[in-house]
Amino acid sequence: MGKTLLEKILRLGLLMCLTAVTAVGGELQPFNTAESLALHREFDTQAHHETEVDLSVGYRWLNLDDFTRAGEYQYPHSSFAGSINLDSYPLPHRFHLYSEFLGANNYYGDMGYAYHDLLLFRDIFTGSYHNLDHYDYQQTGAAGINYNDKNPDDLYGTEVYDNILSLRLKAPDFPFHTFLTHRYIQKDGAIQQRYLIGTFGNINKTSSSREIDWRTTDLTLGFNSHLGPLEVEVAHERTEFDPGRNNVLYDAYPIQSTRPADTYPHDVIPETESSLNSVKLHTSYTGGFVASASLSHGNQKNNYSGAQSDTLHGAMDLIWIPAPDLNLFLKYRHQELET
Repeated sequence: MGKTLLEKILRLGLLMCLTAVTAVGGELQPFNTAESLALHREFDTQAHHETEVDLSVGYRWLNLDDFTRAGEYQYPHSSFAGSINLDSYPLPHRFHLYSEFLGANNYYGDMGYAYHDLLLFRDIFTGSYHNLDHYDYQQTGAAGINYNDKNPDDLYGTEVYDNILSLRLKAPDFPFHTFLTHRYIQKDGAIQQRYLIGTFGNINKTSSSREIDWRTTDLTLGFNSHLGPLEVEVAHERTEFDPGRNNVLYDAYPIQSTRPADTYPHDVIPETESSLNSVKLHTSYTGGFVASASLSHGNQKNNYSGAQSDTLHGAMDLIWIPAPDLNLFLKYRHQELET
């Protein structure tokens, strides 16, 4: 901390002490309020926090002896590892970065930036690996049941990437905020798909490998504000799921009374999308009487089958606390579903 800044801190402390003496009846004359406020502003502008960085680097040896479920959420390979922790607060700016790396599919990161109370940004991302079981189909079943594993030697696991980004903006000198939240989830790998083929008395329990590349995105936009005795929030949310390639499996099915023998689709993972509009409001939570209400309308759609639904949700709560040991409340819920 520089000498100039230290002098200003001492001057500020002296001003506060002398002002306190005057306030309790001392003979000193009151200080100029404008001078005190100007010194406060100058101190706030020049105050700062030294940047701090913590780094670590290493190597991670891992041996699971071909039984990956021993470390269910561990990427089954050795790799370099490391971490970084960084804090920097040159006010009014604030920045942080925390990250840990244990391998290509095992990592964590948290990054954020803020400017006064007008802008707040944060991004959290994680990567993980999930080792999955390969259920044994090399066995003899009951009479009329046959087991068939098309990929008996395959290993199963999925890589999962999850990112959550948020941004909030505030109007100067007024409690009005706009906000944005975006989440992206990516899941890739191979899983064991199990299903039945055949007819009663001749059932084939089948297992096969299935490659997946799933993508999910979720976006929320909205604003909130204090309007007199009420706090109001309006938001719109949209979610989409993309199953990628290989979202439908096909197999030859034998003849049945209701259908001819042919190749039919099964175990469909559909592409879906949904949206939600909501309004929420409530009174102050600090009084003896609190009222809150919310209304939302949502739409869900299955893009493979064309099925869709609309939902309407409403809620209202009234709470009155007339005495410390008495709590009276009224709750109302309403839901409509149309398909």
